[in-house]
Amino acid sequence: LKNEQMTNASGLQNLLKNIGGAFGTSIVATLLSRGGQKHQFMLIEHLHDFAQPYSERLQAMSSAFMTQVDPHTATYMGQKMIYGQLMQQANLMAFIDAFRVFAIACIVIIPLIFLIKGLENKKLFNKVKVDIGGYGIVWNENIDLSSEEIWVNGTTVE
Repeated sequence: LKNEQMTNASGLQNLLKNIGGAFGTSIVATLLSRGGQKHQFMLIEHLHDFAQPYSERLQAMSSAFMTQVDPHTATYMGQKMIYGQLMQQANLMAFIDAFRVFAIACIVIIPLIFLIKGLENKKLFNKVKVDIGGYGIVWNENIDLSSEEIWVNGTTVE
């Protein structure tokens, strides 16, 4: 790019980076939230009085707390500690799932980079400028896109 185009290219890159970051953050937050709930639901099925590992762990924790509080409170504290461990495990599993999703996305997307065709009209592309304030992109007086318009009406280009 020519020196006079570098500012515009930098602004356009920053605009796209911010939009991509917003998408990525929202996807990760959704994956972690829903994944944590899913794994909590799956793990909680194993925490009942008839499950021997749960009963043994609860008994051990309750016994440790009985030196300081009454038996009912000790049992409650043991259950609370086991539930805290369950939540940690559920969240860890959600992080692993999110990492797996992004790893698969990278494996799929990286080879696509080599399939991208060259620009059809390089002269039009070279005329692009970032709008004042960085809230959109402008080619000429007839062609411009606001960041909101790109967000709402944008489609994937193949």
